[in-house]
Amino acid sequence: MRRSLQLSSPSKASSASCFELVSVVTEGNQASDWLTLLEAEWGYLMASARLISDKRKEARLDAENEVAGEGAANPFDKWTVKENS
Repeated sequence: MRRSLQLSSPSKASSASCFELVSVVTEGNQASDWLTLLEAEWGYLMASARLISDKRKEARLDAENEVAGEGAANPFDKWTVKENS
């Protein structure tokens, strides 16, 4: 799912937080409460992930436009027909 949303891999801090969350939920026998919360907030989580993905895509396209110049053929676009010089 992370790959399809074009999200980066988790950082060390993020991974550590996930492991800590799992231990807190497991040790406190709060798995059902956690799953209920996750189910209720699923739409927000997906929208947040999509927003991050869209911002990264826009930043990448902006960087590509800076290299090529506004309105110029995009050198990163494999479908662009390149003229022979």
